[in-house]
Amino acid sequence: MGSKKLKAIAVRGKAKIPMAEPDKFREFARGAMEEVKTGFITQMFHDTGTSGWIDGAIDYGDMPTKYYTIASMPEATNISGVTQAEKYQVGNTACFGCPIGCRKVLHIKEGPYKTEKPTEGPEYETCAALGPMLMIADMGAVNHFNKMVNGYGFDSISGGASVGFAYYLYEKGVITSKDTGGLELKWGDIDVTLKLIDLMGRNEGFGRILQEGTKRMATRYNRPGEDMQVKGLEFPMHDPRAFCCMGLVYATGNRGADHNKSGGYMVENGMGNPDLGLNPGDRFGDDKAPMVALSQDWQSLTDALGICHLALMSTQSIVDMINASTGWGVDQDAILKAGERIFQLMRATTCKFGVTPKDDELPEIALRPIVESGQEGNVPNMAKMLPEYYQIRDWNKTTGKPSKARMETLGMGALAGSFGIK
Repeated sequence: MGSKKLKAIAVRGKAKIPMAEPDKFREFARGAMEEVKTGFITQMFHDTGTSGWIDGAIDYGDMPTKYYTIASMPEATNISGVTQAEKYQVGNTACFGCPIGCRKVLHIKEGPYKTEKPTEGPEYETCAALGPMLMIADMGAVNHFNKMVNGYGFDSISGGASVGFAYYLYEKGVITSKDTGGLELKWGDIDVTLKLIDLMGRNEGFGRILQEGTKRMATRYNRPGEDMQVKGLEFPMHDPRAFCCMGLVYATGNRGADHNKSGGYMVENGMGNPDLGLNPGDRFGDDKAPMVALSQDWQSLTDALGICHLALMSTQSIVDMINASTGWGVDQDAILKAGERIFQLMRATTCKFGVTPKDDELPEIALRPIVESGQEGNVPNMAKMLPEYYQIRDWNKTTGKPSKARMETLGMGALAGSFGIK
């Protein structure tokens, strides 16, 4: 959209959306809502939000710290969801009709970053990217960073990763204060981080380099393999050395390193889908290809249906609501096939625009073990998992494209030619 100078797409309609069996749909929807309301996960996220994971992330070595060079920062408990609930939280906000209310309203009453009135606080990803990633564990500062990036309108994950990469390069002597416009980049420096966020938002000075992202920064400063990104998208705040399945998720993601297109780390934490066989296993195991493919298909489907990743309900409830609303008469296998159809279509499109198997790789820095940590020195075994995944997906080893036979199985054989699939 940006390359086309397109600012927005507005859609308006007044017609009623027909529904096959509206009474049944409402009945099934009420049942699904009750499942969500009574779930343990709902209570947890209601009480502590997504930032409630911070304490667990410290133990597991899951939260990227000091730009992925150490596995944890114990002081990060100062910005955890539990600490927020105890010291700063004054309310919750939620998406329309949602019983979870995972977003937190915080009031920072003391310190240099105190707020005059309550404001919506940062999610887990923002807390980690603009906190331990930069060796910062000050709740007032992280909350202020969150307001800044939201105000400027850029992503806190990629933004925080870009700042973190700059600190990393500065520490190694790759860049100096001459490159940064006089700023000395020292880990944990809140004031400098404020200035960098401001420069990024204004696209000024060193901020013009940061806002291009870590892939371009690595090219500019000749540091290949040290930029934590796949296909140009920065890693989210779940280290693939803590949950090795995420290495495969990031490598095969259609838009790059994306934790929102597979809940692999959630599966390993017991938040999977027993109906589908998405159950916890050894988080360091290298048998993750089937689980990753299945979770990607499932999440493609739930994304298309508009179902929140945190709203856990039975698969049967979803099937019942689809059938009551559409009259299609589908079953679990049919909706999973629809999920795979979505994922494979995105893959074919991605390959059409230039992605090949060489893009399905993790950067070298992601494969450096950190022994004394919750990661226990483990790294994703990509040499085993990736070929197994390609076989499950039926992707060509040279082009990376789905096979024509697979496209036909999914009812998309007529589209194969338009993607160069023979």
